[in-house]
Amino acid sequence: MATIEVRCTIKLPDPVVLACQKDTSYPPIQWQLANGDTVSIEMEVPEDQIKSQYRMHSSKGNWFVNSKVRAVALSLVLHNVSNDDVERLHARHATAKTLRARFKTDSGPLDLDYQEAPELGQRIVCEIVESINLVLRFIRDNYGQHWLSLISADEEKPQNFLNEVRAEWREAANPWQQLLLKPPIVAIGPVYVGAWNRYLETSDWKAIQQMITRNEGPPDAFWTGPLG
Repeated sequence: MATIEVRCTIKLPDPVVLACQKDTSYPPIQWQLANGDTVSIEMEVPEDQIKSQYRMHSSKGNWFVNSKVRAVALSLVLHNVSNDDVERLHARHATAKTLRARFKTDSGPLDLDYQEAPELGQRIVCEIVESINLVLRFIRDNYGQHWLSLISADEEKPQNFLNEVRAEWREAANPWQQLLLKPPIVAIGPVYVGAWNRYLETSDWKAIQQMITRNEGPPDAFWTGPLG
């Protein structure tokens, strides 16, 4: 068995809204999943913009800068990955069929060899979706951003989702590589979450970390919108 790391970034077309003063610290939320894997989620907070706006207006009194988070970065540490799947990730499994994917880059076309590992792909996609949705549910149900939609992924198209969130993987301290586990089926649109006019403060973000650490779930709430 082996341990690998996976990282990805989800762009938010409708940003989560923050309420910040000069304190803009929203460190990563980290916790351990039931299977022993470790997840970390970090909002990409525009700290320089927040601090600049606060300096301009703080003389007016108890001033808050309502800022927007447009992306979330997620990393996973997956334990107990089979040696068979690791060999497939490296495209060197003795009996698996080797496939080739071509990508357009700034320096020209790039060909990458890979082998299918569908069960590992489902595991990674499931952990990404469930982890992000847990945090979104806390923000939505505990902190008033009730319009937030949960993300979803088509179980039949895990590679489409992984491509969309720009998932990469590595083993130990090796360089990051694009995560290719299955041929994509069709192109899909972006992963959607949204926000309007409620604000998440730094203390709220810390409270979410504490509740997740205590293995508490968001409260049951009346919800009429789509759940993704």
